[in-house]
Amino acid sequence: MKNERDFKGIWIPKDIWLNENLTLQEKVFLVEIDSLDNQIGCFATNDYFAKFFGLSKIRVSNVINGLVRKKEITSEMIYVKGSKQIDKRVLKVSLRGSYRKVYDPIKEKFKDNNTVNNTSNNKVTIREKFKNEILEDKEHQAVTCMALKIKKENYISNIETFILSSAATGKDTWKDYQDFKSHYFYWLKNENSDGKNNQSQRVQSKQGANLKSPYEVERERIRAKHIGNV
Repeated sequence: MKNERDFKGIWIPKDIWLNENLTLQEKVFLVEIDSLDNQIGCFATNDYFAKFFGLSKIRVSNVINGLVRKKEITSEMIYVKGSKQIDKRVLKVSLRGSYRKVYDPIKEKFKDNNTVNNTSNNKVTIREKFKNEILEDKEHQAVTCMALKIKKENYISNIETFILSSAATGKDTWKDYQDFKSHYFYWLKNENSDGKNNQSQRVQSKQGANLKSPYEVERERIRAKHIGNV
């Protein structure tokens, strides 16, 4: 999709310019993303940003992931209908972040979310809540990376893909955060085994009474190993 702008210039609000939590690159990325958002999101690719800012694609990916972690923007993958193939990515400046869309101080344009029904809003709220919790869950991150032998960057960058793919297939019916993070562990495990892992999502404990998730089993194994090394 062509990157068309909805602005007559760049105006950076003081909340962005004086935000010590943002780097200079993150600040200009924010205004560039919003200037390309014609009320339906920014569809610019990492390749576009790399050429526009004169950066590597890896650096672009790091900046965007950083803005997502800081809740300044949201990133959503749109899939080709009936498949798991990614069609495009939609970036939107988050209304919960430090930025508000006010490039034109006179018009003060704000995004209208009234077209989304209450049910969808509730699901999106729950997804965002769980995503924010797992980003802060250092124990889950450490156990998962150690058990699956993956890098921290892969753990973080795959959270959004897991949530969107679950929503696309109707599997985003997590009971609570514990259920959510167990499913994410199992999903990552399958992704990193190229789909060859046919192990059940729930495995029997040694006592045969309680059912534990693969994540819980790995957590206990790693804890026992560390205790044994003390």
